[in-house]
Amino acid sequence: MAWAAISLFAAAPLQAATCSQTSPAHRVALVELYTSEGCSSCPPADRWLAHQTALGEASGRANAAQAGRLVALALHVDYWDSLGWKDAFAQPAFTQRQRQLSALAQTTLIYTPEVFINGREFRKWGSEAAFNAALDVVARQAAPERITLRLDSPNPKTLNLEARFTPTADSAMNAGAKSKTASPADLQAYVAVYENDLTRVIGAGENRGATLHHTQAVRRWIGPIALASGQGRIASSVPLEPGWNPAHLGVAAFVENRVDGEVLQATSLPACVEP
Repeated sequence: MAWAAISLFAAAPLQAATCSQTSPAHRVALVELYTSEGCSSCPPADRWLAHQTALGEASGRANAAQAGRLVALALHVDYWDSLGWKDAFAQPAFTQRQRQLSALAQTTLIYTPEVFINGREFRKWGSEAAFNAALDVVARQAAPERITLRLDSPNPKTLNLEARFTPTADSAMNAGAKSKTASPADLQAYVAVYENDLTRVIGAGENRGATLHHTQAVRRWIGPIALASGQGRIASSVPLEPGWNPAHLGVAAFVENRVDGEVLQATSLPACVEP
């Protein structure tokens, strides 16, 4: 079957080191935190997300995908920027996505910090028990899509990435059946480049004088890309902007149902770094 290929930049020469990650047979939860440096109630949520990431790393198992249970992204919105401090990580695309998810949930309210799990708002993120229970529900489900990520060792200017999306046997078994599995015609894919270990001293606004630390902060957002019969490929050479640290970058990819915003599978991978 033919691949739907998306080339967003001209291909760059391959680097010496490569790494890859394939999503597991079960579903992995995509956790999206909508946050801002201009919001005084956001730093606790930022620390919470960092804590969840550290738990995965401490386990020693698949730290990029939180021990196979979650992929975390921090999306900084831009609607706080007019209130005294411009968030360097904020992008209009993140505000737009937050509005889209809220509209699918039939609400016009958006706020920070706000957390979504697999496209559904999750207000009990402050409860470790409730959060872990939500992840368990997702992990008990078979994934209708498989994602394979491949990264080449970044140089100071470029990160080469490839994401492939394919339907699984579970998806084929449910085709045409009455189930919660999305129709292949409704599937779309995204890729996000994120960066860890970011520190910023805030000079104005509600967090003036504070030193903030950011984890999984999204730097580049690619998508949505429509999948043909549940299949697709995204290949990109992402230019690294000044101030990005190649050693702290990673890439996440996920598939969602465009009709209701439900995320069907996700995976992530830290950038390879040459020894």
